[in-house]
Amino acid sequence: MTWREVTPIPMSRVAVVATMSTAGDVLAAVAAAGVFEPDEDRAPSQPGVATVDERLASAISMSGCPTLTGWMPRAEVEPLRTMLSPLGGGVAAIPVRRGAIVPTAHAPAGIDSSLRPLVTTYGTIPPATSIRRCSLRSPTCSCSG
Repeated sequence: MTWREVTPIPMSRVAVVATMSTAGDVLAAVAAAGVFEPDEDRAPSQPGVATVDERLASAISMSGCPTLTGWMPRAEVEPLRTMLSPLGGGVAAIPVRRGAIVPTAHAPAGIDSSLRPLVTTYGTIPPATSIRRCSLRSPTCSCSG
């Protein structure tokens, strides 16, 4: 397998919005969908796991509605929006500010399971325009240019 076979999934910056009375149900549905990665403003009480109450505490209040910002695969935005609508929630696209580093997700098809942890952890190689060549004058440089 080559790096060209590992295709990143386009990601979107979004806000998940709910009313105070439906926030618990909306966040439970978002968690069940497993496609939204919220911004981590503070660490959850258990590493890697945040309760609905912890997520609500870290939510931004916009016009009295709890709002969580984060990232999700672009293709999953509309299905999640459709799923949350009957529950009183929604998903709104947020423009990505210039210079922001967009997280990377990878399609499961075509990736050997033995490489999945490596690709998930480190992502793909950045474009050649953003790779800086080290200085050959550096005593720690071990590259050829």
